[in-house]
Amino acid sequence: MKKLNVVRMYKYYIGSFRTLGDDVSHEAYVKDNSIDCIITDPPYPKEFLHVWKELSEFGKRVLKPSGFLITYCPQYYLDKIMCDMRQDLTYWCQIVMTHDRSRSTLFPRKEICGYKPILVFQKPPVTKPYKSFVDIIKGSGREKGLHEWQQSEGELTPLIETFTKQGDIIMDPFMGSGTTLAAALRNNRNTVGFDINPAVENIVMKRLGLI
Repeated sequence: MKKLNVVRMYKYYIGSFRTLGDDVSHEAYVKDNSIDCIITDPPYPKEFLHVWKELSEFGKRVLKPSGFLITYCPQYYLDKIMCDMRQDLTYWCQIVMTHDRSRSTLFPRKEICGYKPILVFQKPPVTKPYKSFVDIIKGSGREKGLHEWQQSEGELTPLIETFTKQGDIIMDPFMGSGTTLAAALRNNRNTVGFDINPAVENIVMKRLGLI
C-alpha cells in the first residue's frame, strides 16, 4: 500500500475546551464542522460527571458530519453518561478494553473491573468506519510516567486507524500528558488538544517535540 505524504500539524491550549474552544474571539476557537474525530479520557471522579454532556454538546457543533466522538468512561456512571450523550449524538457502539494486568475495584458494589468501557458516538449521518475492527482491545496497563491518568499510546492506535484516515484532525479536550496527540501524530493525523492544568504544558511540548 502506498504511504501518503502527510504534513502533520498540532496545536494545544491550556484552558477549558468549552471556555476557549467556544470563544470566537480566541485563537483556540474551534470552528463548526471542523474536527474529524474526538478521542478523549476525561477524569472519573463524580464531580467531573458533567463533562461528558459538555463533550457531546461540543462534538455536536465542531465534528464534521459523520465524525466520531470516542470517550473512555467509568463503569459506575455508564448509564448516565450514555443517556446524557445520546441527547446530542448517535450512539454507535461500545468497545471493551481489557485489564489483564491492572484492575480497579468499585468498592460500593464489591466489583473488580476487568475492563474499561470505550463509548463511540457519531454525528449524523451515521456511516461505517474506515476499516473492520474487533470491539475488544487488550489493554497494556496505564502508563503513569508523565501524568496521573496517562493511557498507553499503543491502545489508541486501533481506534485511530479504524475511525480516522491519514490527514484527519483528532481532538482531545482532556489531553493530560498528550498521549492522544502523540498517537495521532505517529499515525500521520493532525491534532488539537486542551487541558485546564498548566502543569502539563511543558510535558506536552517536550513529548510532541520528539516526534
